[in-house]
Amino acid sequence: MLVTELVRGVGTTLAQSEGRFPLYADPVTGEWTWSDDGDWCGGFWGGLLSLVAVVTGEPRYAGAAGQVAERLASRTDAPTLLRGMLFWYGAALPACSPATRSRAPRPPWPPPGP
Repeated sequence: MLVTELVRGVGTTLAQSEGRFPLYADPVTGEWTWSDDGDWCGGFWGGLLSLVAVVTGEPRYAGAAGQVAERLASRTDAPTLLRGMLFWYGAALPACSPATRSRAPRPPWPPPGP
């Protein structure tokens, strides 16, 4: 099942990450190239962690998603069209999801009203 494989892959990557962001993997060996600051796609890692936290309910994923969100929060004003990849998935998704909300920083904008 695709979701099971995704959860397993995120768990394996999280165990290897040592606080780093996975940037890309070698297609043959599967070995990751890591980034200390998330580079241009750091938000996707936080987004994956958030989604896996919701699916599994495991606190380790929610905690890791919150840590990623904290590290990416300073990028909300990044002067780049890639801001969505830098920040949105990695910081906004954890702030919006009940599974990760308590561990994520509040976004600097108000949530949509009723």
